[in-house]
Amino acid sequence: MQEFYNRSILTVLTFLPMVAALLILLMPRGAVIAIRGFALAAALVNLALSVPLFFLFRSAEAGMQFELQVPWVYLSGQPAITYHVGIDGISLFMVLLTTFLSAIAIAGSFGGIRTREREYYALMLFLEAGMAGVFVALDLVLFYTFWEAMLIPMYFIIGVWGGQRRIYAAVKFFLYTMIGSLLMLVAILVLVWLNYQHTGVRTFDILQLSAVPMTRAAQNLLFLAFGLAFAIKVPMFPFHTWLPDAHVEAPTAGSVILAGVLLKMGTYGFLRFGLYLFPEATVYFAPLLLTLGTIGILYAAIVATMQKDLKRLVAYSSVAHLGFIVLGTFPLTPQGLPGGELQLVLIARALVQQPEILLLDEPGSHLDLGNLSQLIKILRAQNESGVTVLFSTHDPTFAARLADDLVLMQAGRLIDHGPNSKMLTEEKLSGLYNTPVTTITQDGLKFVTLA
Repeated sequence: MQEFYNRSILTVLTFLPMVAALLILLMPRGAVIAIRGFALAAALVNLALSVPLFFLFRSAEAGMQFELQVPWVYLSGQPAITYHVGIDGISLFMVLLTTFLSAIAIAGSFGGIRTREREYYALMLFLEAGMAGVFVALDLVLFYTFWEAMLIPMYFIIGVWGGQRRIYAAVKFFLYTMIGSLLMLVAILVLVWLNYQHTGVRTFDILQLSAVPMTRAAQNLLFLAFGLAFAIKVPMFPFHTWLPDAHVEAPTAGSVILAGVLLKMGTYGFLRFGLYLFPEATVYFAPLLLTLGTIGILYAAIVATMQKDLKRLVAYSSVAHLGFIVLGTFPLTPQGLPGGELQLVLIARALVQQPEILLLDEPGSHLDLGNLSQLIKILRAQNESGVTVLFSTHDPTFAARLADDLVLMQAGRLIDHGPNSKMLTEEKLSGLYNTPVTTITQDGLKFVTLA
């Protein structure tokens, strides 16, 4: 039984969410409760299946574990592309982080996503499959497929369920990452060609390609091509400008996945491919990467202190945090490398659910971080155990944006009473919730809180 688990578990963790996503797309659009429950159940099952990896992983042994390799594409009678998966100490915790945060993000979406829920939860599960595939792939074609595939669900999650500037943020996110990925694809093909010139074997297997003899110039050029894709994903200064827009406009669950997993893939890529395939080039460019990491820490920290929007503040703080990971990783010392990997896990953010909040907003209103902080103080002073505010849906962009801010400040979550919520008088609300209500006006917004 354990042998079967060892050989198949990584495949199951990768493709179970994908199968669940396809099944969700076959469910009736109106079966919202069933869709939510099925999506969460699939994510929780994947999380439960991943937990034994931690206990079965043999940390005293070097090399890949839970490995599976099956021929996929043949060229000249040789298996050039294989389905090759496995994990080591670098990828173990990233797989666990992916399954954990995916379940948290799906559960945290129940109160904030109200439109196209079937498509939303299917995309979240497709995204989990793509992220897991990136961390377990040991064939460059397989890795690149998952690397590109995960961009598609995140693009739609930002572009469909994001804030007011969601299209701009989604397109910017997609273009930045795609440009870097195209250069990496060219580098992959060149690396495979160099291996063929030396050995006469066509292969995309990472373990075999690590032995390709290369000149210093070739290593440097290939490292730069791979490194640009990873630097954009980290993101390192000066390639960070896509992150604040994507972070602000994404729905809360998307921001959690973005900060918790996707940003870590850049540093993971440097460790798995940069250091593994191009060790001499990594040493050569380490001073440059350390310099960019330091600039990123200082620049992002200064900019973060000036932000009024909480999610933009989190975005810039993420740039600074990833700068510390770069500083830990590229001294290339026995202390720095595991320290950098540990920070990849520790800096991940999780969504914390608090008591319910509902908002009754006015058209054209805007609430920045300062006003929101003051409002939450007022609400908490009236109800120490949690606050409840009612809102209407005539301005869904504003409502979704405020929902994200309230959740991030651990003040609660929004619940929608529909487009007719303006017609709910205090008397009706009191009867509906079987409790007295209080009205508060703050910055042009009318808030009705339950006592």
